[in-house]
Amino acid sequence: MKVMVTGASGFVGGEVLRTLSADRFDVRATVRSPRPGMPGAMSIGAIDADTDWSGALQGVECVVHLAARVHVLQERAADPVAEFRTVNVEGTRRLAEAAVGAGVRRFIFVSSIGVHGAGGGLPISEMDPIAPVTPYAASKADAELALRMAAGSAMEVVVLRAPLVYGPTAPGNFARLVSLVARGVPLPFASVRNERSVLGVTNLASAISLAARALDAAGEAFLVADSRVVSLTEMIAWIGEGLGRKPALWPVPPDLLRLGASAFGRSREMEQLIGSLTVSTEKIVQMLGWRPPWQTGDAMRLAASSWRR
Repeated sequence: MKVMVTGASGFVGGEVLRTLSADRFDVRATVRSPRPGMPGAMSIGAIDADTDWSGALQGVECVVHLAARVHVLQERAADPVAEFRTVNVEGTRRLAEAAVGAGVRRFIFVSSIGVHGAGGGLPISEMDPIAPVTPYAASKADAELALRMAAGSAMEVVVLRAPLVYGPTAPGNFARLVSLVARGVPLPFASVRNERSVLGVTNLASAISLAARALDAAGEAFLVADSRVVSLTEMIAWIGEGLGRKPALWPVPPDLLRLGASAFGRSREMEQLIGSLTVSTEKIVQMLGWRPPWQTGDAMRLAASSWRR
């Protein structure tokens, strides 16, 4: 099967290319602009409502759409909501329409658990309502809808909704946490007792590979996560082991952490660290037989040790 992967130069894209190639797919990588380390990748320019996908989609049977505008720690766009919609919604719609026109059989879209909201006490499942609370999550929810409308009955759509994805070279909050532990910065999280679902990048790539070939995946949405939930303190401990150093943890009541974050307008970032958000992977496990190949502790130690190297 010939599979086209968008966003192939990204953190997730590189792992997906390796996994699909190892699983004997014929992989075509697409990137926004030419990359010196990816001589065979096709450059398609900016992803929006006007992107020309005609050359990249020739002969393709399955599309894996990873390219997106994601969360940024320091937002600089004058209108972030419009930027999210341009890339994530209109760009996805344009690609889906082009894929239908090119005769693509299946379209795999990597979405976010954030389309279900900020979480709560119970594990989120596919049956929970779509209720995004951030511009990024809202754009992913709208992109799912735009994709299904564009595909109609002409193309099979598979949606994978992921929580925090971590691994070597991961950006965002995970990279920041690894950096803090590596520098020995005292972290005020010893009293945090939360539960979060996370997803190793290799585990995500294995789910994508399965979704590309499993007949029962057609038309379905699946929540994907590692096989166990973790706490923030466990994550920090595993990162420390991967870095070969003991993390500097000290106790601060979680309510006080939230109060301090609120004073600096950082409530959402703090909640992503110390709040709880768990998901149920029962559907993908039962329907497709998916089992994540890596255990969370092992994958997180490897990610931290790779960061150190």
